[in-house]
Amino acid sequence: MHYFAPIPRPSNPDYAIRLREATVKEMLAIADVQPELEEQITSEFLNQLQAPETYSDARQWSGDDRRLAVYWYALHTLPDTQMTLSYTCPSCSKSLNYRLDLRDLADNNTTLKGKPYREIAFKGETLQIKPLTGEALEQLETLNLALNPLTPNTADYRQQKAEIRLAEIRYCLDFAEQHVDDEGKKQWLLQLTASEFAQLTQLISEKLTELQHGLPSVMHDGKLQLTTQVPACDCEAQTNNPYLTLFFPFRDFCQLPGI
Repeated sequence: MHYFAPIPRPSNPDYAIRLREATVKEMLAIADVQPELEEQITSEFLNQLQAPETYSDARQWSGDDRRLAVYWYALHTLPDTQMTLSYTCPSCSKSLNYRLDLRDLADNNTTLKGKPYREIAFKGETLQIKPLTGEALEQLETLNLALNPLTPNTADYRQQKAEIRLAEIRYCLDFAEQHVDDEGKKQWLLQLTASEFAQLTQLISEKLTELQHGLPSVMHDGKLQLTTQVPACDCEAQTNNPYLTLFFPFRDFCQLPGI
């Protein structure tokens, strides 16, 4: 069976990612999964297509490892790596298009430097800050699904958005000197004052920046999304800002195969 050229896993370059092309049977197996369950699809897809000698559960990979793996798959299987990105100028609302070669974004792939976590001291605790895993991203995906039946800007909607934000925080931290389960982390966070929580989220954001690896990406609205720089509009308001940063939902940017 033919496998694509291996690529180092960006969170741990000592391990390689080796994938093969999906069969029609494997594409049918994921065809009926809700598009909103992107992370679940990704886990099943990557676990099916890995070479046995380098296999590990993709749910334990970082989100950026997973994103790069599927991106690598796309580069080897898409008939055309050119994609048109559509966006709107934030100043004048003009509709714009940009032709991007996926290979260019792959050139910005980076590996994680140092340990796969960073430690901070906070309220007498030593906390380990780590990138979100595939398993955590699946949980966040489920929380995001709960927003669908809710009306935006209602109390229930705002409550669910707050729960998602709280989950993002607890899924990327561990207590270094003791085992604390997910519910224990939540209860610890709920006891923080508003200013303490703001301080903690700022510290976590700084450490996650240090831990960036793989393709350029950010957590945006509860989802891990790729980012790229595109030319700004030529309107007067954008004169001093020649480029814009765009966020791209996973399936919109680098799709898993379909029939």
